[in-house]
Amino acid sequence: MSGLPTNQLFSSYISGTGFKELGGASLLKSGVGSTTFGELPGLTPGPGASDGEAVSVDQNGLSLTTIAAGDSALSRSRAGLLAAQLPANVEGFVSIQGVRKAIASGLSALSARLPAGQFSVVHGDYTSYIRQLEGSLGGEVDLVVFHPQTPMPASSGPAGIPAAVLWQVSSTAAAIQALQQTFHEAHITPLARRVAPDGSAYYATAAGYGYAVRQGWAIASLDIPAVMDQLTGSLDGSLARVAVYEKAVPVGATPSAILYIDASSLRETLESVMLPRVGADIAAQYRSQFNLDLTPILSLEGSSGILRSETYSTIRLDVGSGTR
Repeated sequence: MSGLPTNQLFSSYISGTGFKELGGASLLKSGVGSTTFGELPGLTPGPGASDGEAVSVDQNGLSLTTIAAGDSALSRSRAGLLAAQLPANVEGFVSIQGVRKAIASGLSALSARLPAGQFSVVHGDYTSYIRQLEGSLGGEVDLVVFHPQTPMPASSGPAGIPAAVLWQVSSTAAAIQALQQTFHEAHITPLARRVAPDGSAYYATAAGYGYAVRQGWAIASLDIPAVMDQLTGSLDGSLARVAVYEKAVPVGATPSAILYIDASSLRETLESVMLPRVGADIAAQYRSQFNLDLTPILSLEGSSGILRSETYSTIRLDVGSGTR
């Protein structure tokens, strides 16, 4: 239980095993349907009851941490390696290790559950794309939402927010070949070769869809020019050094998954492109009913992985005027 948070203004610890023996889990399940005590979709540790859960509150927010016996299925490789190469004002970041193994297992399981031949007929095209990209996966996979460098026109909508999927590759040549074939088979053409400010090559359609492979990372985006500008520009501090982002991972932990959302900045970006599109009445209703409730939420961050010999999951909500 050494991984549970301490030195908080308020904290509450509950033994998951003891809670279950007292019938607490059954009681909660009967009251809230299928939700079980401490359940955190996407951030829960391995199967079985948690050994302990803690809710803590400090002057800047609230956090929930679960600790359980070690799970050998979790990746021992550290997620979040890309954070050191990202600008500090990134609005959203999801980093996962071990995706290649999960994809292979998922496709095998799906194939086994369908009648012979049906899998290739129903899922043939999608499977082909996934298999091509799977072969280039080298470890970490990340989803990044960048802060727009210039004001976005309302006509662009949410799809205009610069975002990208990036993954580590073991072979640059193999990754480029897989991306070329995938974009070609998906009829995302023609692609023109362009050059980023640092000299890195990338390939983009007239609409901005495209890909690149740079410094061991494959990159795919709906706005590859904007993404490459951000990735290749000079960094005035990186995401890895942002104080709130650092709270996502406990000291001494090896995270296999990391979540970080700069809720305040992302909310402002979404409002700038969405509110002009919905009409004055709906925009006024949003500002009067929801904006005041959302404004105090500064960020959401969390991770799951290995902490010493135990698995952990933690998620934190920062509110108010805490140090960012």
